[in-house]
Amino acid sequence: MAMNSGAILSAAFQASPLPSDDLPSDAEHGWRQIVHDLESSNRELQETNDKLIAALEELQSLNMALQSVNDALHGTNVELRGEVETLRTQALDMERMVSAVDVGTVLVDNRLALRNFNAMALRFMSLSKADIGKPISHIRHDFGLAPLVDLCRQALLTGDPIERVLTSSCGESILFIAREVSLDSRDPGLILTFGAVRGAAEPESPCFG
Repeated sequence: MAMNSGAILSAAFQASPLPSDDLPSDAEHGWRQIVHDLESSNRELQETNDKLIAALEELQSLNMALQSVNDALHGTNVELRGEVETLRTQALDMERMVSAVDVGTVLVDNRLALRNFNAMALRFMSLSKADIGKPISHIRHDFGLAPLVDLCRQALLTGDPIERVLTSSCGESILFIAREVSLDSRDPGLILTFGAVRGAAEPESPCFG
């Protein structure tokens, strides 16, 4: 292993000391001080180098850890995308199934604000996607003075389903049911259904629009 500069100078000085009559004492002291300073500087540089190496090793370890976290997050992201796609497909399937049923369906929250509806519900209420979030008391329906909002409030208050046979503007008998459902972990909502009464005569043409 190569000797550092301070060690070389020190060894050279010790191996071949100059005669005292050839080198004044002040010069000898200065020479020794130079050697000492070089050795101190060399030690400081070595300590700094050791610290830099340690810091580099820590950075390499941190980089490996971050890479592992990144790989894990990437895997989780792929799984979540797959789950979201599955849920989206299931939601579309459910929407198609509900739309295919010959019953109008309306979903409201505990404030009786519109959450969703199927295509069949348009026969009984004047609905659009722009109405989502609005109170159903602001939405026109086909049952004249029938107290739909009061019936919904009663269903929320008691937690029991409310059933009424309503008459549409063209005389069609419609079974209205307001049933409590769980929308989330805190508040319930209602699902409102409108279906023709069995055995009742159907109108020749739609009577609400």
